Amino acid sequence: MNGDEKRIREKILKGLVETNDAVVIIIGNYVDNESLELDFAVNTRENELFEIFLELFKNSTLKDEARKALLYSDYGNEDADSSGLNQLLN
Repeated sequence: MNGDEKRIREKILKGLVETNDAVVIIIGNYVDNESLELDFAVNTRENELFEIFLELFKNSTLKDEARKALLYSDYGNEDADSSGLNQLLN
């Protein structure tokens, strides 16, 4: 990503956090297919942030993707299964 793209992304993130009451935005892009570069913006109070995450993890698609990411980071295989992990996430 070049400098102009980064500045545009920063302006967009700033605009979103300034015009909404509670916002958590995380954008990840892989650099050289190796390291993950994260840009993020947060505009919320602590108790609202906790509520946002609680609501997010009620979404089954998000829960499934988070589970795959955990399995991949633990076992290197997103299709791996662990009954202990299933109990935690379900």
